[in-house]
Amino acid sequence: MYRLLFEGAHDAILLTAVDGPVLRANAAACRIFGMSEAEICAAGRTGLVDLSDPRLADLLAMRERTGRAEGALTFFRKGGIPFEAELWSSVFEGKDGESQTWMVIRDVSERVRMEDEVRRINAYLAAQAEASPDGIMVFDQRGAVVTHNRRFLRIWSLDSATVAAGCAAIAEKMLAIAGGSAEARQVVSCDPVLDLVTVTGEVSLPGGTRVLCHSTPLWVGATHMGRVWYHRDVTELRKAEAEARTTAAILAAQFEASPEALVVTGPDGRVVTYNRRSLEMSGLTEADMVASPEVRRARLAALTTDPAGASTLFDEESLHPEQDHHVEVVLADGRVIEQHVRPLELPQGRGVAWFYRDITEQKRLIEAVRAGERRLRDVLNAAIDGIIGISVTGVIETANPAAEQIFGYGAGELIGLDVAALMPAPYAAVHARDVERYVRTGEAHIIGKSRDLTGLRKDGTTFPLELAVNETGEADHVRFVGIVRDITARKRAEEALVAAQKAESLGVLAGGIAHQLNNLLMGIMGNAGFVAMEALPGSPAGEALRDIEEASANAASLARALLSYSGAAPDAPSRVDLSQLAGEVTGLLTARRPPGVSLVTNFAVGLPAVRLNPARGRELLTHLLVNAFEALAEVGGEVVVSTGLVSAAAARRTGGFVSGQLPQTGCVSLEIADNGPGIAADVLPRVFDPFFSTRFIGRGLGLAAALGIVRAAGGAIHVSSEPGKGATFTVLIPVAGDE
Repeated sequence: MYRLLFEGAHDAILLTAVDGPVLRANAAACRIFGMSEAEICAAGRTGLVDLSDPRLADLLAMRERTGRAEGALTFFRKGGIPFEAELWSSVFEGKDGESQTWMVIRDVSERVRMEDEVRRINAYLAAQAEASPDGIMVFDQRGAVVTHNRRFLRIWSLDSATVAAGCAAIAEKMLAIAGGSAEARQVVSCDPVLDLVTVTGEVSLPGGTRVLCHSTPLWVGATHMGRVWYHRDVTELRKAEAEARTTAAILAAQFEASPEALVVTGPDGRVVTYNRRSLEMSGLTEADMVASPEVRRARLAALTTDPAGASTLFDEESLHPEQDHHVEVVLADGRVIEQHVRPLELPQGRGVAWFYRDITEQKRLIEAVRAGERRLRDVLNAAIDGIIGISVTGVIETANPAAEQIFGYGAGELIGLDVAALMPAPYAAVHARDVERYVRTGEAHIIGKSRDLTGLRKDGTTFPLELAVNETGEADHVRFVGIVRDITARKRAEEALVAAQKAESLGVLAGGIAHQLNNLLMGIMGNAGFVAMEALPGSPAGEALRDIEEASANAASLARALLSYSGAAPDAPSRVDLSQLAGEVTGLLTARRPPGVSLVTNFAVGLPAVRLNPARGRELLTHLLVNAFEALAEVGGEVVVSTGLVSAAAARRTGGFVSGQLPQTGCVSLEIADNGPGIAADVLPRVFDPFFSTRFIGRGLGLAAALGIVRAAGGAIHVSSEPGKGATFTVLIPVAGDE
């Protein structure tokens, strides 16, 4: 009988020795482990049991204490596949007196899997309930709470004790919160009769909270299992609905009060809605508006002399279903109507929204503005001053042709440049700082004022300019307008005036000194000569008197130079051939050349005569040649003397520094050029000052006297030079007229 029970059992039964070997295994064991009895016996308990299972030690300890053990444990099927099983084990004494063990093993892996699946589903449902926007509470038939989510407790401010008390206590608490209203009594009732029907209602709570309550019976098949409450806080929803109603009312009022004509047509082309302005603008009646599309188009055709244009006012067939459309139509009475068309989804299908605006006055104003812009553009283009529009960040936005010409840029090249590109670095930095300060603080340093700056042309050359900056634009979009004027000619005129005034003052002073000095020298030289006649030849007194006479002669030469500079020297001009005069002087001065200096001449033949005192002309050439020789004395080089005929226009185009009055007619030029060390630009304006020298102080009056001689002849001297490239002095004397 025991053998029948052993073999017929549904659970695996193993007979083992206490020390581990498996002695017998029933058929269920072979099925569960997937092995034959021999394989099970060969594997032994160590091959069948997961020795790493922490529960094994507890089971062995239990069996050691009581002789019995039961619990869950992990086993291995054939191939090492683990499975969960329940184990009952007991120790008994065999026939031969040795201890043996019965092990009953029940495979519960499928049950465990099902339990895990149930737990997973329950966890999923619980998470779903917690994530629900509704408060959820489930009761059984007795009114006990089966489950609930936290949102339900928050809505009704319920505590765990109230929930544990069941449906009646919960309903009492909720009615107290809701003020016992009839709506609340209906939806939170625990009446068994109502448990079989679905109830929905909305309850107001203190503080303005609105709760939508839904109570429904819970059925599993035909079995009534309890009741489910779904409660949702709809406070914000009700507020949104109220706002939507308000918005709809506002939109309806705006629709009716809009200055635009508004019409909506449905899929069949018939008017769904329209505002009063559409009737006023079109002249249609309400009957016309709601008539068929054909009737409406016929009425609209009378509005314009262009039937094709009128048809576009309500032409659904030409519309693209996904695009907005815009068209302008001129009516017979001269009005210009702007139409915007937009596809619109309606409950009955795809419709069209039509927007009409009378833009007659707008068109007139736009044309007036454009005409004003054209006039302003003509004024800007004709202006001789440069006019530049500048953004608050210093970017040039507009520039007239005069500005482009002043700075040497082509048409449109100034646009987009930083205004700093039109000024050398120091001026640009100061200008940018002043503009930034004005925008930030309103403190005006340059805004609304005019000042002189240095401009920078595209080719890198600089020039003096006058800049006036004013603010324009709105407060939130500041712009600046700069008025630029090239003041090169004005600066030259100012410099020439200063130089002329200076020269005139020096000339008056020099002339006065020279006359007084001459008077003194005449007395000194006369008395010295008279005494010298009485002195014995070779005596010390005679030598001293000769020194006095020589010094007096040098002083007289200085006085003559001063008179030449002042233009007050006795003069008897005559018609002189400047080439012939230059040839005589260069021949005489060849011997005075410093070593290493060569003299080259290039005299034009047949030049017109000039009016010049020959003696003063020789003095002029001598001063200029000696100056060139001295410039090359230490370095050596070449001096070139040439003459020629120059037109008045060419004389005025000459750059460099000019002293004296440029002739207004043709003139003869005398040019002395050297390739010496040259003269710095800042020194050029002073080269004709008395006793000024680039080499050492107090050299003399050579160049000053030369300038005086040229001015007395009605001419000018032009000087051009660069450091390291020598210097060129060009004398310009007017051609003598016929006598």
